[in-house]
Amino acid sequence: MSTVIASTTLQNKPIAIRRLVWVGPLAAIVAGAANLVVFAVEKAALGISFILAMQPGAAAAPLPAAMVFMESVIPALAAAVLLALLVKFTGRPILIFQIVSAVFLLGSFGGPLAVPADTLTKLGLISLHIVAAVVIVGLLTTLAREKESSR
Repeated sequence: MSTVIASTTLQNKPIAIRRLVWVGPLAAIVAGAANLVVFAVEKAALGISFILAMQPGAAAAPLPAAMVFMESVIPALAAAVLLALLVKFTGRPILIFQIVSAVFLLGSFGGPLAVPADTLTKLGLISLHIVAAVVIVGLLTTLAREKESSR
């Protein structure tokens, strides 16, 4: 019962734009770090090669870890800006943010599916997209909420 009450209380707290100033970069770093861990595990334990052409017509090469990190950071920062705009201009920013995030996540699968690479690499890339989305949306919609005022 207390879990339901805590969850309901959290859902009713508004997002504080001033908290997004630090939660956005935090979500970026955590998403990047989480994806580096998943990337390393997928390479070492599952044997995923992550060899792909980075651009059309380019020769296939191993995906650099730095790219995995940066491709997690940039969407996190953009998501924080989007959430701030939704807070300012809409009445239900979290719901809209979650819907937009889900649509972007599904759309992001197009990149890995279109890249000329083996199936395991494509699935590995998709898993990185899912990890980034869960971390980014989760942190932005929980840590950016107003703190409880002490009464």
